Formats: sequence, C-alpha cells, structure tokens
Amino acid sequence: MDVVGLSGLITPSLDEMVVVAKEMSKAGFKQPLLIGGATTSKMHTAVKVSPNYFTVDHPVIHVLDASRSVTVVSSLLGENKEDYVTDIMEEYDEVSLCLNNPPCLFQSISFAYHLSFKFETDEGRLLRRS
Repeated sequence: MDVVGLSGLITPSLDEMVVVAKEMSKAGFKQPLLIGGATTSKMHTAVKVSPNYFTVDHPVIHVLDASRSVTVVSSLLGENKEDYVTDIMEEYDEVSLCLNNPPCLFQSISFAYHLSFKFETDEGRLLRRS
C-alpha cells in the first residue's frame, strides 16, 4: 500500500480522522495520509490531524477535490517528494499560526468570501457565483 486516504462526509468523521492518524502512528505506518471529503478543510487537517502523524516520510495532506488526488499522489511518489512535503509542512504551520491570530483568520475568511465572486461583468455589474 502506497497511500492511505480518508474521506469525511459528515462532521463526526472529522474526529475519527484524528483517531485514525493517532492509531496509524502507534502502529508504525509509514504511508502518506490523504484527507478529503465534504466536511474537511485544510485548517482541520493542519491543526487536528497533522500533529498526530505528519513527518517528511509520511505526511498528512488535505486534498480539496478527489480529482486532485492523482496529482498529489504523483508528487508524493515522485523525485521531488521532500520539497513537496516541506512546502505542505510550511503551509500547515502558517494555517496553524493564523488560527491563533484573529486578524490573520479574518483576512483568510474575507479572501475566501471575495473568491466567491466571479471576475467578469454583465453590463458593468460584478456577478456572484451560483
């Protein structure tokens, strides 16, 4: 087995992902752990799941969409794995720091909100994504 993937479709799944990561660590697993699904987020992965399992050898990676998992796995199994994992680790550190810094968290939410708008106009109006 090269990679383990967990998908959270309902909120209780989030707590179970933390339990699974802890158990994988205790059992000595060495496979990367991919986290995805409707209820998951990069913040949850970085703050709750990652601390229980993440190393450069076996990272925990949030995959936003199942279609991106092929690219993520290719990066994990490719020549540049260490660089890829180091980038993820740095990103998770930033996310974790942001959680404890309200202005940073507000900026993240504000940025996400603004991304919900299309960047095209209809007769001079900014259109919202449906």
